[in-house]
Amino acid sequence: MKVTGSSIVLGALNLALLVACAFLYYLYRTSDLRVAELQAALTDLTEKEKKSVIVRHISKQMEEIAYQQKEISEMQREEAVTQTRVAMTMRQRAEKERENALDAEGRAVQALNLAEGQRRLAEEQRLQAEKAKRVADTLGYVALGRSLGSLSTTQFQAGNEELAALLAYAAWDFTMKYNGDVFLPAIFNALSSSSQSTLARTEHKGAVMGISLFPSSPRSFVTVSKYGEVIRWNSQGEKLQKQVLFRNADYDFRDVYVDEGNTVYALSYNGHLLVIPEKAEWKDIVLGCNKLLYICPLQQMNRLLLVSDKSLTFFYVDKQRIGKSIPLTESVSSVGNKDGRLLLFGAKGNAFELSADDALLPVTVPVEGKVTAYAWSSSLGISALGMDSGDIYLVDKAGRDVRLLVGHRSAITQLSFSDGHLLSSSYDCMVNLWNVQMQKIESVTLRTFPSWVHCFNSSFQKGTLWVGDETGTLSKISVSPLEMAEKIRMQLKRDFTRQEWEYYIGNSIPFESFTRQVK
Repeated sequence: MKVTGSSIVLGALNLALLVACAFLYYLYRTSDLRVAELQAALTDLTEKEKKSVIVRHISKQMEEIAYQQKEISEMQREEAVTQTRVAMTMRQRAEKERENALDAEGRAVQALNLAEGQRRLAEEQRLQAEKAKRVADTLGYVALGRSLGSLSTTQFQAGNEELAALLAYAAWDFTMKYNGDVFLPAIFNALSSSSQSTLARTEHKGAVMGISLFPSSPRSFVTVSKYGEVIRWNSQGEKLQKQVLFRNADYDFRDVYVDEGNTVYALSYNGHLLVIPEKAEWKDIVLGCNKLLYICPLQQMNRLLLVSDKSLTFFYVDKQRIGKSIPLTESVSSVGNKDGRLLLFGAKGNAFELSADDALLPVTVPVEGKVTAYAWSSSLGISALGMDSGDIYLVDKAGRDVRLLVGHRSAITQLSFSDGHLLSSSYDCMVNLWNVQMQKIESVTLRTFPSWVHCFNSSFQKGTLWVGDETGTLSKISVSPLEMAEKIRMQLKRDFTRQEWEYYIGNSIPFESFTRQVK
């Protein structure tokens, strides 16, 4: 087919027209989309404008509200400032009132303290006054006790034993009530006389030289004499029964000891040791020395130490035989025991201790002179040294504190501690009692004997003292004021008459019945 130029042109025009139509359509579609977008944008802007208007309206309302709140806050702040000023004023006023209260409280405390001080002063003055009164009463009653004791002794010596007993008991009663010392001589002697508590038996023909207890029988003891006598005694109240165990004038016994098996060992001055078992025949052991003076039990190896004038002899109890002897450089004047340690005192003033291996070790003596008796108190921690001059020295455990007791006129023969007191006997025929716990120590003479006092023993019966003297007399002395006073009280038959009470005791002290106390 033959194509012409007009056909090509026409085709091109058609194509161009088609393209233009397509482009116009595209533009149309594009403009529709754009219009739609613009409408959407306009709609959105419109909505936003509306919202903006609303927001502005709300903001304006909020602003108005905020302004109103600001005004309210301002008013509240001003109110708070006003309240703060009021509170400050109130606080200052309260502070001032508190200061005033504290000041008033301080003044009240000062007044209270002053009142308390005055009360304490008044109480102290009252106590001092009461103490002064008690001291005055005590001194008055103690003085009254001594006076009544002296009057009792006078009446007893005159034979008016009934009145003497009343005076003695009243002396003890008034002294005890005010914690006085009932061991004062005036009171003690009155009690001793009126109670008649002494007992004497002269059964020995020679001087009584030793007294020893039977360990298994608290009321039984044995005595030995220079006349070769060994007597066993049984104490039953006021009764004293005797049993002669041995009697031979060829013997001169100076000391006695009873062991745990109740075997009696009697030491004779002329060189014999007599052994008397409880249920067997006696045995005489001849020693190789004379001038035997003391028997000392030793803790080691069940032995006895026999002390003579110039030697020591050991005796074995279990084997009943003599052991070794130790010579001495000077005569023995006394022996003693200090917590199990045996002490030997020499006539020249020296002292020795027997060691565990039987050696004699020198011991320092804190006083000068011849020691004739020794005693030690573990509870008090003091030693007592009796001298041939009659003096007694109290020495503390360290040996530094030394106190002198003066009351005897001749050599001390024995010393013994008992319940805070010291008992002493002497060749001056007296047995004395000393209250060693007092600041001022004075002696109480328990009894004066007609001859030399050689020995005593008080360990087996509390409150009772058995004494042996040169005449061979065995004496019992009561050393318990309480027991003597009780004995007197039980024997009282009447009270003081009113006239006697006023005369001896006085109107200032209320009348008291002593017989009503008797049960």
